[in-house]
Amino acid sequence: MDPTPGPLGETPYIPGTPGGQWTDDEVLATRLRVLQMIHPHWGVKKAQGTWNGVGAVTEIGQVTENTILRLVFHDCGKYTDGTGGCDGCIDWKGMNHAGPSANNKADYYGTEPIDKTDNNGMDQITEKLELIYTTIDWPFQNASLEMSLQQSGKSRADLWDLAGLVALERTLERANRACDLDYHARQQVTLLENRDKCEIKLKKPLKFLTGRSDCLSEDPEGRGYVASKAEVHPKMFGDAKHVIDFGKTIFGMDAEHWTALQAIHGIVHSPKIWESSTPGLALVTFPTCTLS
Repeated sequence: MDPTPGPLGETPYIPGTPGGQWTDDEVLATRLRVLQMIHPHWGVKKAQGTWNGVGAVTEIGQVTENTILRLVFHDCGKYTDGTGGCDGCIDWKGMNHAGPSANNKADYYGTEPIDKTDNNGMDQITEKLELIYTTIDWPFQNASLEMSLQQSGKSRADLWDLAGLVALERTLERANRACDLDYHARQQVTLLENRDKCEIKLKKPLKFLTGRSDCLSEDPEGRGYVASKAEVHPKMFGDAKHVIDFGKTIFGMDAEHWTALQAIHGIVHSPKIWESSTPGLALVTFPTCTLS
């Protein structure tokens, strides 16, 4: 069953303008759609088209809460001309590139040295979020909204931000549940300190703020989420000084707050370091409007 675009709205979203205000029903319905999109069961993933195969090297990215969090960080990166940031668009350079395999000796010295990070591995997550943005039902069969977010005047950037909040919520739930399941190996905090110290606690609600503007994409394929400008990316293997300087120079953030954001990005860790050039490198990151 193909996704349903729904009716045309009187005030559809226009790129470059602030996104419209969301209703409580729109937030709730979209939250459920995002949670379904990142469903972890392989059978569900295959049925709804969010499966990307098995193995350390694939040509398309994953559809998980980790990938969403990586997306909202990179979405807030700046362009080389100093503009951009949290605009619902990412640079497509380097996308769909399957890196070398650790199990293939022919790849050991057959790969060009990588200097900068990129957005590789975030192709499928942006495409699936686009279905939530432009249809009224996907990934469900029954309609969740009377009109799509796009046709009702919401910006893509605001959708990505809400998806980031949902992904963070799910990640915290998984992390806290793991405190009771894996404290012999990876969850050492429970073993060395106590169960209470292991649990992540939110001191205040995570606020969803709207009004972000999407970029003006010139993608020849009509993909509104593909940026037309080159992005500024940090060194993939930069040292601590490079990371702190990057935050100060590009975003004007002091070391304390910039480093705190890196801890958030650290949960985006993935074994597919070569598929996506940033996961696994917790200190080479971008800030996010989601947690500001």
